[in-house]
Amino acid sequence: MRNPIWQPSKERVSNSIISDFIKFLSDNYGYDFDGYHSLWKWSVDNTNEFWSIFWDFSQIIGHKGSKIFQKEEDPTRSRFFPNSEISFAENILKDKEFSNKIIFWAEDKFRREINLDQIINQVHSISDFFIESGIKPGDRVVGYLSNIPEGIIAALAASNVGAIWSSCSPDFGVDSSVDRFMQISPKILFTSDQVIQNGEFEELNTKVNEIVSRISSIQNVVVCNYIPDNPKNLDSFNNSVKFNDLLKENPTHNWSRFNFNHPLYILFSSGTTGPPKSIMHGSGGTLIQHFKEHKLHCDIKPGDNIIYNTSSGWMMWNWLLSCLGSGASIVLFDGGIFSPKPKFIFDLIDQEDITFWGTSAKYIEALEKLKLNPINTHNLKNLKTISSTGSPLSEESFKYIYEKVKSDVHLTSISGGTDIVGCFVQGNPNMPVWPGEIQVKGLGMDVDVFNQGGDSVKETQGELVCKNNFPSQPVGFWNDNNNRNYYENYYAKYNNIWHHGDFASVTKNLGIKIFGRSDTTLNPRGIRIGTSEIYRQVNQFDEVVDSLAVSYGDERIILFVKLSGKQKLNADLVKKYKNNIKQNTTSNHVPKLIIQAPDLPRTKSGKLSEMSVKRVMNNQELNNSQSLENPESIEFFKNLNL
Repeated sequence: MRNPIWQPSKERVSNSIISDFIKFLSDNYGYDFDGYHSLWKWSVDNTNEFWSIFWDFSQIIGHKGSKIFQKEEDPTRSRFFPNSEISFAENILKDKEFSNKIIFWAEDKFRREINLDQIINQVHSISDFFIESGIKPGDRVVGYLSNIPEGIIAALAASNVGAIWSSCSPDFGVDSSVDRFMQISPKILFTSDQVIQNGEFEELNTKVNEIVSRISSIQNVVVCNYIPDNPKNLDSFNNSVKFNDLLKENPTHNWSRFNFNHPLYILFSSGTTGPPKSIMHGSGGTLIQHFKEHKLHCDIKPGDNIIYNTSSGWMMWNWLLSCLGSGASIVLFDGGIFSPKPKFIFDLIDQEDITFWGTSAKYIEALEKLKLNPINTHNLKNLKTISSTGSPLSEESFKYIYEKVKSDVHLTSISGGTDIVGCFVQGNPNMPVWPGEIQVKGLGMDVDVFNQGGDSVKETQGELVCKNNFPSQPVGFWNDNNNRNYYENYYAKYNNIWHHGDFASVTKNLGIKIFGRSDTTLNPRGIRIGTSEIYRQVNQFDEVVDSLAVSYGDERIILFVKLSGKQKLNADLVKKYKNNIKQNTTSNHVPKLIIQAPDLPRTKSGKLSEMSVKRVMNNQELNNSQSLENPESIEFFKNLNL
């Protein structure tokens, strides 16, 4: 058996919040656990008790009610805390209990900071504006915003009046944003006068006016100054008011409570194979799931500083927002992913005393290819945790982090999704880290791996499922009569058991490996193969920028590679890639063809869109290519003649 790549110190274990939780269970309920896995087993065997006790431990403010779980025959209608009432915004801001803040960086152009008093004042000011504008509980408020503090303020204010918040980042473009927002008929849209991308500022009035002209329900546009004291054409936005004009010196300070399952957010699926699904998440489910993940699995504490490479169109933005509720400050970075230079993320980690850095597996792989060596160039002394999500993190990337970034850091690979606004599998700061593995199944989540017949399997690849209800499952899809689409998407395959659509396995260490989406699983000669197994063997070569594998025709595997610079694919490279795949996997993994592509399609959140390529290559219609970050990349695959 391989050795773990990292072990927490005894001091770190004894000081972790999950250790405090275990002691809380012992002191107050007489429970004694011999390790995480027995704690997890108790949490899924006694789900109602677990969530009720965690409510108390995390000191959620509100009326819990006497009923913890209401089970229905249709699992999409089952509800946790059905009689509970909470204020999401109150629980996030704690009414000045902590001294946390929001810090904003527009690449390296400027920095600004908003302290907790200012955050609370602005949330109440915008809440007053909503009430004066006739916004009622259940109305929709949206943001066409980059990663700026005003988006956080607007989302919290919307929750405070019972409105439902949804957002897209400006890089979605007009068509993709309209495809999403038109479904939910928003009444108010928040935006900014400009955005930054790779050092350049772009004004947004033309795009925003087009969005508003196409969505008749939008009554008002609230325009924020991107650069303080330097507004750009604020009057050129139709039906607009200025964000700063809405701020009051003494707004009404009132936290409004709503049912635990009252809708908080509408998040959208990627929409690359059809109209994006409008997934509604409840305020209480989002809150308690995020608190559990932040406190128990990520060890986020008051005084921590959190940064996540995200945009307002990815669920990690919502996850980052909730970190304020654990007393942490959040750092919002806006702009190009490597702008002004790739090492800037490490400059920020040092300058802002970052304790928790979240990013994507692809970002880490890119840093590795650039041969950055921050362990020698930066201090990173306060960095306790690095979180990776978006796609499977390879063993090589685990090794890169510990050898080239920081040797004593908790690297937590996590996986879940927009569907649950959280994670099914994630980290544990008290346990060793094994290369290529996600450490644990989340507490309260009865995660398993099934074969096609619905039997649980160990150390064998299969379908990731969750066998119990959990608070952060959607409260519904927008405009989904009788939850029909909701049920078909998640509960139909295994008869009332949540089927997540990830191809996974449970390891000998009781960790989890994710191999890719099951709807893009390869199937040569009847053997199911996750795409990440192939990517790991090819992407390690310096000249390979990215790769994408699909099955075609009679289930032949075709591998597309994007190469750096002017590098051309030749017979020697094809042989090298095939040999490396065969030597480190099996002959079944070896592609029939390897083809150089000028670019590979990605979703707005940066994930490879294998399904888009698979559909166009198999002569199926691709209805919504504008949901891709780079829709022009599809033309290459449409024109292939194989």
